[in-house]
Amino acid sequence: MGLVVIVSRLASVQELVTDGQDGLFVEPGSVDSLVEAIVRLCSDDALFRRLRTGTPRTGELYGSDRAAAMLDDICGRAAACTDAAAQRGQRARSLDGWRPIFKLR
Repeated sequence: MGLVVIVSRLASVQELVTDGQDGLFVEPGSVDSLVEAIVRLCSDDALFRRLRTGTPRTGELYGSDRAAAMLDDICGRAAACTDAAAQRGQRARSLDGWRPIFKLR
């Protein structure tokens, strides 16, 4: 069982959470919308249970393990492009100054 999430209705979040399936959307900046969602969860046990069971699916799709694997794939592709450019005698675009914001395992 997972946690129930209440999130702002933003484009980027809508790719991760499905309203009514693994979370609830509220209007950005709307306290009334947030209060309404909390009251809805507190008063509807079936909704609360359904949202809790839907959350693991989102974790599987977008959890840190999957994100790390996707980043590893992206870095591998970038390295392959750099190698291919070098073999053609071309110079790949420099990544000088680029710093990772987290450390992979």
